[in-house]
Amino acid sequence: MTYPGSICQPCGVRYGKPRRGTSTWSMGECDFCGKVNEPVTEPRDFGYPKLPRKRKQPLTPSGSQPYANDPAYLKDAEGRN
Repeated sequence: MTYPGSICQPCGVRYGKPRRGTSTWSMGECDFCGKVNEPVTEPRDFGYPKLPRKRKQPLTPSGSQPYANDPAYLKDAEGRN
């Protein structure tokens, strides 16, 4: 598993420590919580926070339901945690 490349502001505050200075934000998917279409930045802007124990399931851009082709989602949906 590689370290995440992007983090949203709520996850940055929750898991890390905001740095003083400039950071660059763009719209994308948070690699910590899985939310899509969120303003994200690099984890270094929050001091490279520790990863959460379990990542939440990503949502579709409409926010309606988890991706049907996500193996982790399918495994949980079938009750085989």
